Formats: sequence, C-alpha cells, structure tokens
Amino acid sequence: MEDARLRPPGLRQAITIYCRWQDPANGHIRPHRRVLHNAAWIEQGNTVARNTGIILAESAFIQCFLEEGMEYVPLHAWKTLAEEELEGKWAVDIMEPQTIIVDHECGHEFQWGTHAQTTAAENAFIAATPGARRVAQIEPNLRGTIRGRHILLRC
Repeated sequence: MEDARLRPPGLRQAITIYCRWQDPANGHIRPHRRVLHNAAWIEQGNTVARNTGIILAESAFIQCFLEEGMEYVPLHAWKTLAEEELEGKWAVDIMEPQTIIVDHECGHEFQWGTHAQTTAAENAFIAATPGARRVAQIEPNLRGTIRGRHILLRC
C-alpha cells in the first residue's frame, strides 16, 4: 500500500478520524476510529513575525468529501446513537478534548476508559504519531452538487 504521506498535497487521500463516544450504560469513553478515503489535506505554511519570532499561522485544512458507505452525522446526533448504530457513521467534536485527525490511514484502536484515561491515551497517541492533530474548527459545506459536498476541518 502506498504511504499517503508521500502523495503530493491537495490530492484526495485516506485519513483517519477518532471521535469520542460515551457508553450511557457505564459512562466509559472510547474514541472510535473512522477512515475516510475521499479527503483533501492542504498544509498552510508558517508565517513568523520578524521581531518576535512568534508563529502566526500553522494549520492544515482538510476537506472531507462525502462518500458512499460512510455517513457524516452532526455531533448531537452522534452522541445519541446506540453503539450498534455507530457503524458506517462519523462525526467531529471541537469542544475540549477535540476529535483527533491523522493525515494518513492509521490502524490504532483506543481502549475503553474513563475521561482521564482516554485523554491521557489520546495525548500519548498524538505525541507518538506523526501527522496526528486535534481538530480546531469545523465547517459543514453540504450544499451544491453531490461531488462537491464536504466537511471542512482546520487543525
């Protein structure tokens, strides 16, 4: 399989998203892995202030185009789904701690845990995984043609 990180920027590629879901029965949390195969990952270069050296902008913009077999659901709907209803669906959370997004297809699976255990596991995963970031902003663009509809994420 081709390493997605070697592809030129701006092409559609596979990415991985981990969005938390909480089991209402026991309160345990698990970030559920979803691989999206129809995304455009665009890196924004750094702008450094000349006198202070402060980085003003360092972001990635990801267009997650809607794809057959993987339905986007708004976060409020995601949180109400039963565990057996999660299959084939994905969502994004931008409240602390935000959804994790990885710039390539990743096979890591998180274990169930408490809020503190899950946050610690997520932070360790981000630190150890090149291309893993937290989502900072989401903008659903679901109007227009079927091929053009997408969810825009900023990391």
